Amino acid sequence: MVALCAGCNDMPIWAGVATGGVAGIIYYGIHHLMIKMHVDDPLDAVAVHGGGGIWELIAVALFRHDGIVFNGENAMQTLKSNGIGMLAIIDWTSVLCIIMFSLLRYMGLLRVSKEVELRG
Repeated sequence: MVALCAGCNDMPIWAGVATGGVAGIIYYGIHHLMIKMHVDDPLDAVAVHGGGGIWELIAVALFRHDGIVFNGENAMQTLKSNGIGMLAIIDWTSVLCIIMFSLLRYMGLLRVSKEVELRG
């Protein structure tokens, strides 16, 4: 769903199916990468929202009715604008998360004790 929201009103049905299929592959890859990197993400938020959201910003410029696939005049401008927006979102989120998690770590609130963690 995350990968289709931005272009759902502006894409042909086949493009929505293709976008969703690619998003599933991206999700699968990021999910397994997070496990391999030992990142605790029980909701798969990075794979779902990060991977799906970034893919949709690209897919909407490719597949919308006047997109790159259809030789749209403004499609490259849309891709450029979406790329700038994507970088802004990533930067904003990264800075705020670094600040928040650094403060929590400094205050000793970032992790529960080992005993509580093992007990569940």
